[in-house]
Amino acid sequence: MTDYSSATGSVIRTGGTALDDPNGLSEVQAAHRLAVDGPNVLPEPAPLSPVRLFLGQFSNVMIGVLAGAALLSGWLGEWIDAAAILAIILLNGVLGFVQEYKAERALAALKRMSETSARVIRDGRRRQIPARDVVVDDLIELEAGDRIPADAKLVYAALLTTQEAPLTGESHPVQKACHPLPPDTPLAERRNEVFQGTVVVAGRGRAVVTATGIRTELGRIATLVEKTTREPTPFQRRWEELGRVLLVLTLIVSAVVFALGVFRGEPVFGMFLTAVSLAVAAVPEAVPAIVTMTLALGVIKMVSRHALIRRLPAVETLGATTILCTDKTGTLTKNQMTVMSLFVGNRRFEVTGDGYVPIGDIHEAGSRLSEAPLSVRALLTAGALCNHASLSQRDGSWDIDGDPTEGAILVTAAKIGLLKAPLEAEHPFVDEIPFDSERKMMTVVRLTLGETEAYVKGATGAVLQHSTRYAVDDGSLLPLDDNYRELIHEMEHSYAKQALRVLAVARRTLHTRTGPTDGDVERRLVFLGLIAMRDPIRPEAQPAVDLLHRAGIRTVMITGDQRETADAIAFELGLHDGGDTVTGAQLNAMSNDELHRRVRNIAVYARTTAEHKFRIVQAWQAHGEVVAMTGDGVNDAPALKQ
Repeated sequence: MTDYSSATGSVIRTGGTALDDPNGLSEVQAAHRLAVDGPNVLPEPAPLSPVRLFLGQFSNVMIGVLAGAALLSGWLGEWIDAAAILAIILLNGVLGFVQEYKAERALAALKRMSETSARVIRDGRRRQIPARDVVVDDLIELEAGDRIPADAKLVYAALLTTQEAPLTGESHPVQKACHPLPPDTPLAERRNEVFQGTVVVAGRGRAVVTATGIRTELGRIATLVEKTTREPTPFQRRWEELGRVLLVLTLIVSAVVFALGVFRGEPVFGMFLTAVSLAVAAVPEAVPAIVTMTLALGVIKMVSRHALIRRLPAVETLGATTILCTDKTGTLTKNQMTVMSLFVGNRRFEVTGDGYVPIGDIHEAGSRLSEAPLSVRALLTAGALCNHASLSQRDGSWDIDGDPTEGAILVTAAKIGLLKAPLEAEHPFVDEIPFDSERKMMTVVRLTLGETEAYVKGATGAVLQHSTRYAVDDGSLLPLDDNYRELIHEMEHSYAKQALRVLAVARRTLHTRTGPTDGDVERRLVFLGLIAMRDPIRPEAQPAVDLLHRAGIRTVMITGDQRETADAIAFELGLHDGGDTVTGAQLNAMSNDELHRRVRNIAVYARTTAEHKFRIVQAWQAHGEVVAMTGDGVNDAPALKQ
């Protein structure tokens, strides 16, 4: 193993070999590790062969009853009846096989599309290799857009930001650093680590791989999924019960008829044939085929709605659902940061438009403004110039390259005609002071009308601390006194209650070319205003929640995001309904029995992990509920399977 205790990010192997050496591992070392640890892939069950998939269609009691009836019909010489029953059995199997085989092939195609590569340093050279060949102690390089190939500890980070929503449920990008953290730090708070399956949205970094394959956080979730036993659906249970009841009743009736006939003096063999014929006639041969065709039609209809059904009985289970557990980020919300409001001077403005499409308006007090005020243009100009993201249109859809938070500012600026490329051409780049967790700000220095201007954005408290004046609508500057500071803090608190993320923006005219090494650059700032944003609710989410409520299905939100954000979204969608909100830390303190007692009174779960979601689903199932789970994250997988 490797010791990562150095605050500077240096890495020392217990065997004495330094791994902060830019040469990284040698090819010989890497080959040895790969042979010992195996490839960097998650274990998967052996693919189901078409033969096994086909034979699996005949593994239920009802099909067994039909097969028995066919044999008896053949023994009685009723070859037409026997052939008809066998044809129905075969038709039933073929229909089920075709639908499930198509689903398996679609899933396999999706897996092939998701294969990734990685950049590693070996023998002092940068190499691009398949992610499956990455090994422990490999030195990997990370850039914006990369999918991280393995769990790793950072040894260098320059504005490195990752999107960890699929793993942790955190809706905001996570700023990374190389500072050491306690070993018991929660997964969502490990700022000095990166994790397999997450994505770099901004910045650059280098990291030493600490775990691959099944030993990663992603692998731990995969292990939990494998330990989960697949329960039969309500339909499958009722179908099996129907088969057993039908078999028992048929045998009882046939036995009674046989006994009565013999008691009346009828020939034993003749009564036996009569009883067998009665048993064959009592079996509803067409029922399995009708059920299978009905389910297949349901699958076809779901496919038309872009839903992939892996097994036929799942269609019926949707109709039997009583509880829906849903993720938030990317499921109820778009997972696209969007600016909702601006506060400039002493005026609050609302911004319309969703997602990354640069179409929307500026409203004040409910009225649309025909033109954005100068103060709003100044705020968004500074936000766009102190920015490393880019907004582009590909194949008719708009997308952000870089930090989604910075991208949201660019989208809002574009809504009022402020595009980043022309702005940067008018204000050439000079230098910058990168963001760090101590200052909680970043600054970009540019040339503006012959003067050097510093544009600053960051946490409200940090920017206010270094501001001495603030801008108002007519472009004039007023002293930033305690009353205005209090107003800004009140507005920030108001935004926080709406689960809005707030950034403050400021500027400073330097007059002379002062480089960012001058510690005075971020002093005596002019405060321009606040930008408040959040991940907006999907437009289809509210109608879906209302429809579920009318159908008698209770909706429970389970998210890895912060409690305040979860509560705000839940209240807006009407999910609380008098229920409580519980965090992952509170869940950890609950026994399974306590969770079982309280689960009906909890509407929202925040800051949860994959294990928490799994426990919640089990607690509802223990009450006899039919639970459905929906989510787009890796941490939803165990609960989805359960």
